[in-house]
Amino acid sequence: MNIHPIFVHFPIAFLTIYAIMELLRFKVLVNNHSYNVFKKGLLLLGVAMSLPALSTGELAEEAFGQGQHDLIEVHAGFAVSTVRVFGVILFAYIIEKINRDQRLLKIKNLLHGTKIVSSVWKFATKIANLILQSPVLVALCFIGIILVTVTGALGGTLVYGPDVDFFTKFVYGLLF
Repeated sequence: MNIHPIFVHFPIAFLTIYAIMELLRFKVLVNNHSYNVFKKGLLLLGVAMSLPALSTGELAEEAFGQGQHDLIEVHAGFAVSTVRVFGVILFAYIIEKINRDQRLLKIKNLLHGTKIVSSVWKFATKIANLILQSPVLVALCFIGIILVTVTGALGGTLVYGPDVDFFTKFVYGLLF
């Protein structure tokens, strides 16, 4: 039994909605605390739910992968790339949260225990700050939406064939 479709649609929805919300850079939205918490929650859920989607994708590949190995590998590569892009954004938000939240000060102090760890933390903070700057974040979200879309189109090709719709046929034609 292929349970991959049960798990895959949640990260697609959560990550797509998160990215669209991140791309809507209206001042009233960017400065709204509830909006920001909700959007970060979608990101966290999307990345977390991507892990079982990837795992069940591996199981589906083992069960149904005969004859479509190249297509499955490209689909899997785009899926992993999608999770990596959104995972980098989530990592940046987690670093930011630890650095700004006084309740998490103990964790931050614990992480600064040695000079090496302190240096790594400072470097991670610089990277996180760079990622969370508007142009970089917008670019990553745009790339993420493209990756989610291509991954979904390739998944549709695996299930329904390359001629299921114009977009799926277009993506398949570009890659194969």
